[in-house]
Amino acid sequence: MKEKKKKQKNTQEMFGTLEVSVLLILTCIISIFSGTFLGNKFFVKKTATEIPIELNEVIDNYNYIIENFYGEVNKEDVVKGAIKGMIESLGDNYTSFLDPVNSDTLNIQLNGSFVGVGVEIINGDEGITINKVIENSPASKEGLKAGDVFLKLDDIDLSEKSTIEFTNLIKEQTSKFDLLIKRGEKQITKKLYKDEIVLKSVHSKMHEKDNKKIGYLKVELFASNTYEQFKEKLHKLESENINGLIIDVRFNSGGHLSSVGDILSLFLDSTHIIYQTESKEGIKKTYSKGTITKKYPIVVLSNGDSASASELLMGTLRDELGAKIVGTQSFGKGTVQELNTISSQDQYKITTKKWLTPKGTFIDKVGLQPDVIIEQDHEYYDTLDEAKDTQLKEALKLFFKP
Repeated sequence: MKEKKKKQKNTQEMFGTLEVSVLLILTCIISIFSGTFLGNKFFVKKTATEIPIELNEVIDNYNYIIENFYGEVNKEDVVKGAIKGMIESLGDNYTSFLDPVNSDTLNIQLNGSFVGVGVEIINGDEGITINKVIENSPASKEGLKAGDVFLKLDDIDLSEKSTIEFTNLIKEQTSKFDLLIKRGEKQITKKLYKDEIVLKSVHSKMHEKDNKKIGYLKVELFASNTYEQFKEKLHKLESENINGLIIDVRFNSGGHLSSVGDILSLFLDSTHIIYQTESKEGIKKTYSKGTITKKYPIVVLSNGDSASASELLMGTLRDELGAKIVGTQSFGKGTVQELNTISSQDQYKITTKKWLTPKGTFIDKVGLQPDVIIEQDHEYYDTLDEAKDTQLKEALKLFFKP
């Protein structure tokens, strides 16, 4: 098959549902993308034979609109509208144009870090209110708390500001600034600054019983820095001579293709396929970059919100290592998206391929069926008490005697 030439674009491959909820984190995004931005012209000058007829029509109408519309025309908005229309015409749930807030949130999740003060905010009854303070952030170090209400930023009154306007004000700050907050009946002034904040996407624990040690790793998502966190915590557990491992990807909607691939390479040597992708160029098999294959048993915890990269991890560990899946059926997303940044710095994501397990299974809209099906105790969601986590307890039964 003849290889198609591609323009260099500012893109990033990713897995995941990526229909993320908007957590308005005060941040200036650190770009995670490399490469060259698309040019600021609408089209590249080519000979008539090189331009598809369909594109000629688009160009003709673009020029007609610019030249003949009675009012003022923002050319950038016209181009952006054309791109939005092309994206919407595809009718794909995972191909979409991202507004600035969703774009920022997505970049934070994929990058796993951001520059900001380290709070999540909401529009509360009394104004812009802190919903959560991130650990080890400037906000936590300066003593800000959930429930604090922002009244002023330096001399700027915040009472009529939206969360988006407030976020933009924070982005503009280049040095320390004063925030007047309301806490209960008191008003307090805090001097804040911005710093890089690394989000924790991997958590670990050891379960011991019957002279056995079972490691536990909870993976929140597959960000660009998840692999390093996962490797560090896995090696620490292995240094204590674990007899088995539980990987928890419940509520993990996906993330970077490279991240899940690197994690799988920690468990499988280079003779193993870790996934396959199918695009217009055909099927490509990707092999592990690892040097050893783990011998201890592995169990993966799944639920209906385990999607895409999480499903790939589960499917590969089951296909190649005989891992057991415990919980409920996974979400069922078997496609890969590419994130593209256009000249206006707006972004869109587009489905470019589908992925398959090492044995060639396509799980889209089907998901993965667990080896041990067990529903979660609803009381667990009220308290998050591990003692009420019926799925985790069922996974541990596979290692420990009843």
